[in-house]
Amino acid sequence: MADLRRARSKSRTQLCALEGVEMMDSNALYNLLQQTSVHCPRLSDPNFLLLYDARQKEQYEQSHILTARLLKKKEDGEFAVPYEAELECKENIVVYDGKTKDLRDTEGGYEEFSRLYTFLRSEKVIFMPRELDELKPYPYEIIQSLLYVGNWEQGTTPYILKDLHIEAFVCITEDKTFGRKKPETNFYRIYMPDSNDAQIAKHFPRICDFLDTRIGKKAEPKQPVLVFDKVGFSLSGTIVMAYLMNARKADVDSAWKMVKKHLPTFRPNRGFVEQLSVWEITVCGATATDIGDPRF
Repeated sequence: MADLRRARSKSRTQLCALEGVEMMDSNALYNLLQQTSVHCPRLSDPNFLLLYDARQKEQYEQSHILTARLLKKKEDGEFAVPYEAELECKENIVVYDGKTKDLRDTEGGYEEFSRLYTFLRSEKVIFMPRELDELKPYPYEIIQSLLYVGNWEQGTTPYILKDLHIEAFVCITEDKTFGRKKPETNFYRIYMPDSNDAQIAKHFPRICDFLDTRIGKKAEPKQPVLVFDKVGFSLSGTIVMAYLMNARKADVDSAWKMVKKHLPTFRPNRGFVEQLSVWEITVCGATATDIGDPRF
């Protein structure tokens, strides 16, 4: 798949020679489709994403990625480039084919995407604005098919958990009655507010063990895990970042980039950033990241 953003093309063979073209894998497109603004899916914003299917018309009509349009061809077989005005205001312009075999050396394309995310396939060609407003985003995927970050609603919606094959949970909440009936072996609870003085770091070692036994290299069979809290970006993101630091022996800066790549809304409070900095010493043996950088 190719994320064109501001690129322009007259044909598919010219696509990769243009400045501004980036390749994206299925995981990146999945997360792009799940982005939200306030409490609305960003797909409801007509300027957010222009998604094109470059396969044959018959294949497109059979099924395609949710909200995708067919990239039409001219009589000479070249792709018909949309009008400049239509492209200019789009934040993201993505084109996919069947296997992405012609667009540089990258994994992706409809075949892989539809295999991984069958629930995002559609036969629908036209979506009304209200239908887009009512789309329910799925949790962000941090590690493909294994680790997800979501909010309270996503963590309690049966069809979402079924579609993603979620088998284990990490729930951070202030409600001490929530999740009592869940199986203890696959449900880790943390009772904590999202506040600067909340001591989340005391849970890092046990949570890393919990996640590692389910999605780590030696975990067999692996059990997909959803980490969720009320809103799904500060508490949950901090937990996931601590796990990635420990599992990959990564410093704060490296783990921060990993999480932000998949979870664009990630923004932990200052107290959590400071605790992650201390965790960096435990994991890496020394302080490697200046958390005074404005990025943190």
